[in-house]
Amino acid sequence: MDEVAVVQRRIIIQGAVVSSTLAGLAILSGRWPEAWGVLCGTLVAILNFCMLARNIRSIFALDPRHARFKGGFNYMGRYFMSAAVLFYSFTSPFLNMYAVLVGMLMIKVVILAGAIITYCRERLSLMLNSAHQERGDG
Repeated sequence: MDEVAVVQRRIIIQGAVVSSTLAGLAILSGRWPEAWGVLCGTLVAILNFCMLARNIRSIFALDPRHARFKGGFNYMGRYFMSAAVLFYSFTSPFLNMYAVLVGMLMIKVVILAGAIITYCRERLSLMLNSAHQERGDG
């Protein structure tokens, strides 16, 4: 497995864990439409994420003109799928539209949180290393 696939799988698993936790808390409080909404939104986000990764890999093999067309076409397909899911959640009494929206943002939140944690870890490591060097420990 290449490095990109490993990172993609890690992000999907982290998103699923956070989503399952939110859905479990919603179920414990008796809010079934919110639980189903978060799970449904996360599944759509994972599908979008996988489709984006697959499309990006296939676009690299094309010439620029075909790549632009295929990229735009795939973008519109993912956009319309997201719009259809949001519309369905708006009209369905079994799904909470805001919970679906939270689920659809879950992958983005996981990526952003991972970047923030990595940045903070690196900055803290830099500060600690410079403190050791100032004291003459390192």
